[in-house]
Amino acid sequence: MKKLLSIILSIMMLLSMTTGAFADGIDGPIQKAKIKVATSADFMPFEYYDENDELTGFDIDKAHALNITNADGNYNFPGAITREEFCELVYNYISEFGELEVDDGHIVFIDTDNIKIRILNTMGIIKGKSETQFAPNDLLTREEAATILNRLINVVHPDLASTELYYEFADGSQISDWAMSAIQRICNMGIMKGVENNNFAPKDNYTTEQAIVTLVRVYTSSEVSKSDDTRILDDILFADKVNTQMPTDKNYMFSPISIKMALALAANGASGETQQQILNALGLTSLDEFNSLSKDLIERYSQTDILKLNIANSIWMNKDKTTQNFSNSFKKTATDFYDAEVKSINNSNAVKEINSWVSDKTNGKIPTIIQNADDFRAMLINVIYFKGAWLDEFNVNATKPDRFNNADGTKITVDFMNKTKWFPYVETKSVKMIELPYQNRVEKFSDDGEYLDTEVYKDLDVSMYLIMAENDINVERELSAAINDNAFKSTYIKMAMPKFKIEYSTDLNEIFMNMGITTAFDEKNADFTKMFDKGNMWFTKTIHKTFIDADEKGTEAAAVTAIGMAGSALPPEPLELKFNKPFFFAIRDNTSGETLFMGRFAYGN
Repeated sequence: MKKLLSIILSIMMLLSMTTGAFADGIDGPIQKAKIKVATSADFMPFEYYDENDELTGFDIDKAHALNITNADGNYNFPGAITREEFCELVYNYISEFGELEVDDGHIVFIDTDNIKIRILNTMGIIKGKSETQFAPNDLLTREEAATILNRLINVVHPDLASTELYYEFADGSQISDWAMSAIQRICNMGIMKGVENNNFAPKDNYTTEQAIVTLVRVYTSSEVSKSDDTRILDDILFADKVNTQMPTDKNYMFSPISIKMALALAANGASGETQQQILNALGLTSLDEFNSLSKDLIERYSQTDILKLNIANSIWMNKDKTTQNFSNSFKKTATDFYDAEVKSINNSNAVKEINSWVSDKTNGKIPTIIQNADDFRAMLINVIYFKGAWLDEFNVNATKPDRFNNADGTKITVDFMNKTKWFPYVETKSVKMIELPYQNRVEKFSDDGEYLDTEVYKDLDVSMYLIMAENDINVERELSAAINDNAFKSTYIKMAMPKFKIEYSTDLNEIFMNMGITTAFDEKNADFTKMFDKGNMWFTKTIHKTFIDADEKGTEAAAVTAIGMAGSALPPEPLELKFNKPFFFAIRDNTSGETLFMGRFAYGN
């Protein structure tokens, strides 16, 4: 039986110099993907948004998908928003996720006949500047926005809870008494945040972009509150954020869990805004929880070789480059939760030692990762090695050439694997999804070849999912929603999927920055002082490299994240399902809900 072999190699380099030399230390070419600009996790500064620009905001796109914004709306994203314009967005939100109350006409503002404003007033979500004046054209202030958002949550999501933390803003005396409790609650829920120098700036004008971002956060908070396992939803948000920034003109694949582990390991050595930005991007409210999840994955997948996810970590310090050492607290976290090896190297043995360690942990699939010792001062390496086999292999003799329709309209002949059987399958208005489970059982025999029993590892549950959609979708959200709703049903299918191979590389710097991780790249403001016994370092170069090869026996996959820092009646007629046009795929650990790989096959090879 041929085994499925998949490796994720996640590398973090920490450099205290701002040179770009680290890029030369990674084997193979680096191709930059065309990406989308996602709005900052905080309110300052905001990227300008141009509808005619190919760069779009992740939260803007999400707002369109949630119908918070109108597809044909003419929005001045960087500009200040009026009270009436904000009411339009709030009304759209309630139309999608709440129940609108019919306006009884008890109050008619003399300065506006907008029925949406009257309905929101009837519901107690907005109030006028006076009993008869609404002031629709006045610019909305930040404290007014916080108050309206708080009332919106009370009406549409009354079960949403906040923490007991009290925010002591430097300009707290400028906050109106009627807005203080709302601001405290909204900030505790992570819907709004303060601005620079620990101020809230209550009287500052609220922008259209800020309004849309916070409404998306309200939706996200409501979704998390419905889940019994917030880790799944955290991963949904993170994986889809990265996926929206992948290219459309080529095949790609990335590893959400690889990138998450690399960033989380860094976050354990970060403080303040640097750490918070990383956690916001990862969708984590608790770093301790993710550390425990990492430890659970390491222990759970070390039970057997039948379905194995080996996670190996190491932290390295080049003693010829710096007198710094990793702090005791960081080393304890790295060893206790990530089972990390702590190593020292110098210029003369760094290349040999690191490459040898990487080659050993990846079973020789990635033999080298650095070319010289000039690229780093400290390095954190995370390797995830996954191997298994299809629960039901494809018959090699059933593989036949067929036509694949590329994303650009061209056609190409590729080898299709074929199988007719009962598959876990779900079809909605937007997607068709099929599950291909990997084997998590082993048959035991005596020395004489007599069958003894079958041992099943129920907590080792990994599948590949193929997802076909007519339009762009949030892959992870669609997939997790189908799984959480038990939507997959056993269906008799005549299925055909292409054998495919993808190699992809991208620079992650802009992707991280677009997700709000900016301070970590700033020489002056980065705070990784918890990682070292003295001094500081910062990110300089981040790279993600992936490889996947899917055939009749299984899948071979690998990913590298480098962060530089200074499934006896006659069967029914089968449903025909041919993946002969662009489709998404995901390899998912169904036990934890973590996505190991995600990608899109859009061009035959």
